[in-house]
Amino acid sequence: MPSTRDRLMEHALYLFAERGYWGVSLAQIGAACGITKQSLLHHYGSKDQLYRQLLEVIAEDLLTLVREVRSTHRDANAQMWHLLVLLDSGDAASHSRLRVIMRELLDIGERAETAKTWPLRGFLDSLVELIAAAPGWSETSKAHRLATAYLLLGALKYKLISTETLSGMYGGEAYTAFETAHRNQLRRAVDAALGQGAATALGK
Repeated sequence: MPSTRDRLMEHALYLFAERGYWGVSLAQIGAACGITKQSLLHHYGSKDQLYRQLLEVIAEDLLTLVREVRSTHRDANAQMWHLLVLLDSGDAASHSRLRVIMRELLDIGERAETAKTWPLRGFLDSLVELIAAAPGWSETSKAHRLATAYLLLGALKYKLISTETLSGMYGGEAYTAFETAHRNQLRRAVDAALGQGAATALGK
């Protein structure tokens, strides 16, 4: 049976994914878990502490995926592609984790001035290292490798947060066709970015 802390983390994940950091209160998280705000504070001293712990869990899950693809696929193109497939093929919890990441990047606001740690940086740095292993990329700047990783991640995240909207707008059958087309386009984007991006970055 899940512990109270595990249940709190699970409900916090879905609420933060749906409403963002600023749209969720400790009382709402406690109510979703069936406990009082005071009981929640016993486990996590503040909303910021709970949220930071959630980001750390998400970051470690993502790093595990990166380690998995790097150990099972030889070249950087295949590693990046299979990582995106794993992120896209996850369950509802996996998609909620990606939504939390996107909201963190978009909605951090004034918290950016007081943040002492950045849990997601390790994941982004791991993608920079992955891309550096692609032919020709070791000579490029870290900034260019980060921008390339960010571009590919962004294409996936934008699709994931649009699922309900596009499905409702066009219908289930059309959305299924869109998903297939999007994945094909994403594969082409990976090949183009890692195959030609290094030469472009170096001005060749």
